[in-house]
Amino acid sequence: LGGREYLLEDTTKIGSRGSISAQDPPTVNSVFTPQCVIVTVMTKADILAHLPRLAPDELAEVQAKLDELAMRVWQGESELSPQDCEALDAAIAEYETSPDAGSSWHAVKARVLARLRS
Repeated sequence: LGGREYLLEDTTKIGSRGSISAQDPPTVNSVFTPQCVIVTVMTKADILAHLPRLAPDELAEVQAKLDELAMRVWQGESELSPQDCEALDAAIAEYETSPDAGSSWHAVKARVLARLRS
């Protein structure tokens, strides 16, 4: 898969999550044997470089996990900043005042396509 491998003879030096400090927080896969530990560390850059080599079903699995993590943000596990809340409140208030003031999706799409063709 890529990444770097480390051979550690003392398993007590690795925490229960198998973390090894690096500039990019790594993803760690560990293989434990009675005599030693082989740890493969993949940084974010290693993971991103490996993505193009994944099969379509593997990419779909990765995308599903990313979607799951992103959904947590929108389900209230992460809060919006006060500025974001104010901007959303202002947009909602403007819409409630004049719900017909904007353009329809079809009109916007037609304008965008016309610009792309010119």
